[in-house]
Amino acid sequence: MSTQQVNVQQIEAVNDFVIRFANVNGTGSA
Repeated sequence: MSTQQVNVQQIEAVNDFVIRFANVNGTGSA
């Protein structure tokens, strides 16, 4: 697995966390 693939997976995981966190706060803005 290349480093780029790992970075993309990390970014997707972070984006998913941010969206869930925003939904919990009810802000609706990620």
